[in-house]
Amino acid sequence: MSELSRQEISLWKKENKVNGLMWTFVGVPASAISAAYFFFCPKQAAETARVALSRPSAKFVQLAWGILDLKVLRKGSLAIQGFLGLHQKEMNIAGVRCLLMSHRPFSEDGGSIPQNVIFNIHGGGFMACLLAGDVGYLSQWSKATGAVVVYPFYSMAPEAPYPKGLNEVIEVYREVRAGALGFPVSRVVVSGDSAGGNLAAGLINRLIMDMERVEKKGGRSTSARVCQLPDGALLGYPSLCLNWSASPSRAANMNDPILPFGVMNLVMRVYPGKSDVLTDCGISPAIVNDTILKRFPKTFIMVGGIDPLLDDAVDFDVRLRRCGVGGELKVYQDLPHGFYSMADILPVAAEAVTLGSEWLVTMFNGQ
Repeated sequence: MSELSRQEISLWKKENKVNGLMWTFVGVPASAISAAYFFFCPKQAAETARVALSRPSAKFVQLAWGILDLKVLRKGSLAIQGFLGLHQKEMNIAGVRCLLMSHRPFSEDGGSIPQNVIFNIHGGGFMACLLAGDVGYLSQWSKATGAVVVYPFYSMAPEAPYPKGLNEVIEVYREVRAGALGFPVSRVVVSGDSAGGNLAAGLINRLIMDMERVEKKGGRSTSARVCQLPDGALLGYPSLCLNWSASPSRAANMNDPILPFGVMNLVMRVYPGKSDVLTDCGISPAIVNDTILKRFPKTFIMVGGIDPLLDDAVDFDVRLRRCGVGGELKVYQDLPHGFYSMADILPVAAEAVTLGSEWLVTMFNGQ
């Protein structure tokens, strides 16, 4: 056995031990309380869950999903990954608080060596931040690629409906491309899961539209600002079509454990604000015209086979390929929505995260 393989096995054991401790102190007590409630009061618990999920409030979703953004869990998750070699620092970019993560130390002066960037836009139904659930797989991606992860904390609904969050991530992206990180940026891949996938695709749409406006003006002065497109897009179970279309996957999987029908209904009511979901490709990136899609970078989409958003992902992928855009679609037949954060407990989800790492490596290698 080589020395390298011994080190890899040692690190694997270390990571699993730490993840096991996290589950012991947080996941086990929470699961025990929930299980006890359903055991002693099954009818009441089932009815409570049914009512809560049939027409949830924004506050309910923020509290339910926002548990992964509790200060104790956020700090605990970051501390664990820090122990495993992930360097972290916060920056204010374009007026938005951002977390930077890398398995390489950050230099005081930023350095002059170009670095690759994973510009990650978090999910959470446009209403919650799930950092504690994201940091594990983002750490893995950073380690596999050597890239710096930029994680913007954009404004969320219902306090800040569309287009504020999208506008913020676009401005952060522009500043990153312009050198706001303090070092030259080489290649950038935009990643996003669920609502973050929506914002990632919306960001690319907007950048391409700005390019087209400038081109139509013959390069003359215009309010549109041209910015280099990302070199690739990695979309996990993206929410690409925020309308009421009754697709087969939405009908068949309306009881998805992470994204049930009631939560989907809430997102479609809360996030758009006063905008028209049927005509605004900033809200529903999938409805953008083919002229825009033809200019998309290589796009890799992963989605679960029992996810209500499956059909949206498949349709978007088909359109991209018909427009000549490179990339691929990977469907994990037995996975629900939100499986990235399940990588520590589901081997298939861990396989998906690893596949994401491998794809990112190929993108940063210019393939």
